[in-house]
Amino acid sequence: MLKVTSACCVFACIVFLDFSIGANVLFASSQSGSSMPSTQKIDITKSDLFAAKDWDSMQVDVSGFHLGMSRDEASSNAQNHKLELSVTDVRAQSTCLVGDCDVHDAHGLWTSITLRFGSTNRIAEVEITRTPEDAAPAVRKAAVTLNFKGATYSLFNRYSNDLRLKLLGPEGSREVLSRKNPSYQGKVRYEYPLRGVIIFVSANPHGPERTSDLVVSFVPSERHSSN
Repeated sequence: MLKVTSACCVFACIVFLDFSIGANVLFASSQSGSSMPSTQKIDITKSDLFAAKDWDSMQVDVSGFHLGMSRDEASSNAQNHKLELSVTDVRAQSTCLVGDCDVHDAHGLWTSITLRFGSTNRIAEVEITRTPEDAAPAVRKAAVTLNFKGATYSLFNRYSNDLRLKLLGPEGSREVLSRKNPSYQGKVRYEYPLRGVIIFVSANPHGPERTSDLVVSFVPSERHSSN
């Protein structure tokens, strides 16, 4: 009788330990998973990016383009969306085989998207430029920013410093760019490394704040690269 009782106790202890170890492993796994950034893509022409919880740049999708996409994949995506990839600032050339690419619509109008490729020939930066309000109607119509939703639309089309702070919070770093470079003259660079967002703003001295020149770049986030 004593032997049977002892054996039962040993068996119960083994089962308890096995259950405890399994539970701890599952708990650790769930905790680890919750800290990992999501990779689920958010098409910002269909959904408001700021409605998503704890997003980062690796989730951003615009007209099918996203970070990490190869040049071949970007070309195929352009064809699928009836778009063209052109060498930046050279609209007559519709094939972008090397270097950075501007995205144009079927009529040759810039959609406000520029793709910057890294050393591995994959998209390392997706840059979106706000189209000025005084641009020609056809140019404004081609701009992808008019298709954004909710707060994403507001950031690009009704920009203000207060709105930036409300949506993204205090920047990780702020830099007034060198006036020695004409293309950067008067621009302020705000960086959000954990989100993977860089914002360039150049205030319009002759108009309201919402008409400021604005460029938003999505780059690999520190949070994603650290996991």
